[in-house]
Amino acid sequence: MAPGLVPGLSAWEYSGNLKLHSEQVSAHDARAPADRKFRYFFPYAGWAGFYGSTAEDMLFSYHKEVACAFQAELPGVNVWVTVDARQDNREFNDWTPEEYDLAAGRIADAVLADPCAHGVHVDIEPFHPSHQPFYASLRDRLTKGGKLTSLFAHGEWATPEMLASVDLFVVSGYDALGSPSDPTQFGPYLDRQLGNLAANAKKVEGHYMLGIPASASWGEWERTQGPDCPDGEISGHTMGEYLAGVMEAYCAHRADPRFLGMSLWAMGREPDAECTRGCCRYPTEVTAEAWTTLATACPTP
Repeated sequence: MAPGLVPGLSAWEYSGNLKLHSEQVSAHDARAPADRKFRYFFPYAGWAGFYGSTAEDMLFSYHKEVACAFQAELPGVNVWVTVDARQDNREFNDWTPEEYDLAAGRIADAVLADPCAHGVHVDIEPFHPSHQPFYASLRDRLTKGGKLTSLFAHGEWATPEMLASVDLFVVSGYDALGSPSDPTQFGPYLDRQLGNLAANAKKVEGHYMLGIPASASWGEWERTQGPDCPDGEISGHTMGEYLAGVMEAYCAHRADPRFLGMSLWAMGREPDAECTRGCCRYPTEVTAEAWTTLATACPTP
């Protein structure tokens, strides 16, 4: 296992509400078993945009103050800065290895120059397997500087080749079964995903983590009708039902040494516009019930 890779929790964070999330992390860690304490954090810090088929056509923005701000509030937690990108028209697919290397170099230079970034967590959607040279180059560059790389994608792309191209593959454990998804199918689906990941990771000694809907995602959410909008859409499910499926699968696979744990989607997003008018309940923060489940389900063996 690479230095800095230990079992534990992570979370995506997009609001910058450091005080609140520092308090939540501290409260959770005080009662959670060792393999479910926070060891990582994925705050949003960078953005890439693709406007052609070369690295010169890539716009890249990086907020160098983010990692140090989170590190100061979360001592002992490894901050892996998140770099997001969309390529809805497949602008990033099928570049030459040389162009992927140049693109990786631009991101690596920013992360290597950041004294508080332990690594980088890259989320380029939709993922395509032709991106593999980009991730391999990024890992090679950051490894030389003592930093780590992580990739986010759906489980179908967690091949041995891709697992070997990053230090940590974070598989999406949400938004895969429609909207709203059926909680009774959620646990078995995640169980199959984790089984496939375990088999592929073993082939290359790769490491993986499961992204989970700890608060509402596109596919897993709860919404109830309120007096101001009696015709509002409802899901008929609660976040607790989805999280129960998550923990069923997690508990069954947690013994795999290559499975590092869960990353929470998400901490600190903007509330749904309808919710601000009192029309619904669409959790955009991790609830007290969810924190209890994460800390107490499947006791330490």
